[in-house]
Amino acid sequence: MVIVRRVQLTGRATYIISLPKEWARSIGLTKGSRVFVEILPDNSVRIKPEPKLSSVRLSKLVDLRGGLDVNAAMREVVSAYMSGYETFTIVFDEGSFDMFKSLRALLESKLSGLIPVDEKGDRVIYRVVSAPKPLSVKDATSWMYRLVNAMFSDLVKGVKSGDSKFLDFVIERDDLVDRAYFMIVKNVITVLLGGAPLESIGVTSNAETLHYYHTFKTLERVADHLAGMARSFKELEAGREVLEDLTVFLEKSMEVFSEASESVIKLDVDKARRAASKAEALKGEWTGLFTRIKSSVGDFNIDSILLSLNRLIAYSIDLAEIVYDINATKSVTETIYGD
Repeated sequence: MVIVRRVQLTGRATYIISLPKEWARSIGLTKGSRVFVEILPDNSVRIKPEPKLSSVRLSKLVDLRGGLDVNAAMREVVSAYMSGYETFTIVFDEGSFDMFKSLRALLESKLSGLIPVDEKGDRVIYRVVSAPKPLSVKDATSWMYRLVNAMFSDLVKGVKSGDSKFLDFVIERDDLVDRAYFMIVKNVITVLLGGAPLESIGVTSNAETLHYYHTFKTLERVADHLAGMARSFKELEAGREVLEDLTVFLEKSMEVFSEASESVIKLDVDKARRAASKAEALKGEWTGLFTRIKSSVGDFNIDSILLSLNRLIAYSIDLAEIVYDINATKSVTETIYGD
């Protein structure tokens, strides 16, 4: 089939032709897609679409027989998982079987969509089953916020009531937040590698995804601190007055965290400004709380709790500032591309 196109001149030195619509649609080309133009020996040209991630099958081998420890193995798998690897083969022997069991427990608790598809005597093969379409960054932020906010709420309930079951809920939910975080980042990386258009996750440029990654990582770190605080509160020996002071401060921190997170979801600069202002005020209150409690409580668990409270304030400020960053990036994108 031969299609005739007229050569046009754009600017002063660039010749262009339009691509056949039927061909572009058949291979999934959209606005912003890249193609490769190859000049052949006879001076004809060949146009090829950029390879799609979906056409690449990536497999990761993790060999535990050489002394690789569980944490190092987990890091290898997680980085490959988020980068779009499809299959994982875990190899072990009798001497590393206990290590394999620990790694398997971590994988199945932390990574969403990872299922064992083949098991032999010395190896297990996992395959990633992905969602049919990527989650938008707004929905992903909302999802992570709800999970982390539930942890915050249960932590307050546990400290206020003295019922450790609420603290256990907080610790258990940390794995759920990790699963959400890894899956969300995996989806974003898949889009950036060409697996789907940027519009499918609700961003206007690659630069914007950098700020959303910061959002997801911040929410994941908040969850880690909440889980750590829950463990410390389970062991803490302190009087009722100290626990009441900590409860009041936790409630204020939760309010600021909620407002900052919602400002990211809505990209509401006014809400972000209010959240940042409240968080800055809490920093001053934290100094007074730290001095007062440290002088009356000798339990080492209090150090971990107080330091985590300080970090939670800083993370709320980070979330509020992300709103400014995203809006600024959107403005630059609109200026460059005229959207």
